Amino acid sequence: MRVLYHISYYKPAYIYGGPVISTSNLCEGLAALGVQVTVMTTNANGQQRLAVPLETPVEVNGVEVIYCPLGFTGQYFYSPRLVEIFRKVVSQYDLIVTDSFLTYLLGGTASAALAAQKPYIIPIRGQLFPWALKQSAIKKQIYMRVSGRRWLNEAAGLHCTTPEEETAVQQLGLTAPTFTVPNSIDTQAFAELKATDHIRQHYGIPLACMLLVQVGRLVAIKRPDISVKVLAALHHTHLILAGPCDPAFEEQLKSDARKWGCLDRLHFTGLLDNEGVKPILASADLLLMPSEVQENFGTAAAEALAAGIPVLTSTGIPIGRWAMEEQAGFATECTPEHFVDAARKLCADPEGLKQMGKRARHFMQQFEKKAVAQRMLSQYERIIELQRRKPQ
Repeated sequence: MRVLYHISYYKPAYIYGGPVISTSNLCEGLAALGVQVTVMTTNANGQQRLAVPLETPVEVNGVEVIYCPLGFTGQYFYSPRLVEIFRKVVSQYDLIVTDSFLTYLLGGTASAALAAQKPYIIPIRGQLFPWALKQSAIKKQIYMRVSGRRWLNEAAGLHCTTPEEETAVQQLGLTAPTFTVPNSIDTQAFAELKATDHIRQHYGIPLACMLLVQVGRLVAIKRPDISVKVLAALHHTHLILAGPCDPAFEEQLKSDARKWGCLDRLHFTGLLDNEGVKPILASADLLLMPSEVQENFGTAAAEALAAGIPVLTSTGIPIGRWAMEEQAGFATECTPEHFVDAARKLCADPEGLKQMGKRARHFMQQFEKKAVAQRMLSQYERIIELQRRKPQ
């Protein structure tokens, strides 16, 4: 089977957070199963550009990747060259995955797949939840009316990562079939992590203090302010905020910490790749993941669980709710009061946290990337078989 996977950004563009990790895990898992996977993407990397060869295949962890240049503007991942190359090669593949909803690239790749009579799948990635559609609502309403709904309806499948997301998509009255396959985690890489004193020494964190971490993009809807409030309430703790953060927002968080008397226990790392995140997780006692919105998975929490670190998430994080059912974490309302209360109870029982961590590793085996890739491959095979039965 040959699969052409298109996404607007790919590793090492970790600035875009979870989608880069989940996409690469899936593609690498499929390649390990013998699927010939080609990823077409851009050289987008936030305000920068990736220093990668352009318009020529390169191997990234066993996956063939073709990076194409962004156009004169990076807005909506504008890349005419990607669409041009995509149209030339699309007929060589059995299935197309166009992971570019709400961007410039979807129309070009979806129309090319239709013209070549190749089935295509659109991963939804939480973009059709009610809260997401309310963001820039007028623009999205126009987009959906003009072309978005058409491309969704023409898809051979809409990929959701949780049952809740599939329900939200189905409520929009789209005609394309939906299916659910969760994101995957490189569980082995995280399960093998060993705690060292390096991180604590680097940030001046005493061994007697508990270490809380929040990993990922530090933006308002991810509520790092709640994590800082937890830090202020738990005096014998330190907090590492690991991820990219706008300078003005970072200063606001520091100002809050200064006001609450915990600035000396708050640490920022800036943008980290997966290798940079691992030693922080290995040193942590508890991962915090507040979010004021319903998310479609929760990659940072999943990686922490795979590393044997309990998680405290908001109820909008699916992996946090599932971990709570397995007594490997706790999920609560996304308010400072609820998080402070839950964190205080969890941190008061260090031995209980360790037991939760052991259960977390076992729980995460079902999300191992090869196992999830096998589930996805079954969906691909079903869709390709249905396409073959269609009259041409």
